Amino acid sequence: MLSRIIDGVLGGYASGDSRIETEIRGDRLMFPELAASTVALIVNDLVTNSMKYAFHGRDHGKIELTMESGEEFAWFTVEDDGCGMEKSGGERGRGGSTLPETMSIGTN
Repeated sequence: MLSRIIDGVLGGYASGDSRIETEIRGDRLMFPELAASTVALIVNDLVTNSMKYAFHGRDHGKIELTMESGEEFAWFTVEDDGCGMEKSGGERGRGGSTLPETMSIGTN
């Protein structure tokens, strides 16, 4: 499911010359329908933000999604090798929304 979401986001933002690589790694996770919908929305938003802001002015880069399962919670990390943020907290790219630092989804 997550690879289809990521491919859909990339298709909406990438131009013909774009070389944005993606990698999904970690634990294979299964969720009830409502939790899976929530995960899908969160991943869609995070990857969309990477495409909108991290690669501004670049036609290449990498987005990595890591999934980790615990007894009660699962962790999703979306990382990109984009322009980053200034130490003061200001955006280097064109701006954007502030993302929550931590989001957890129960695995039960």
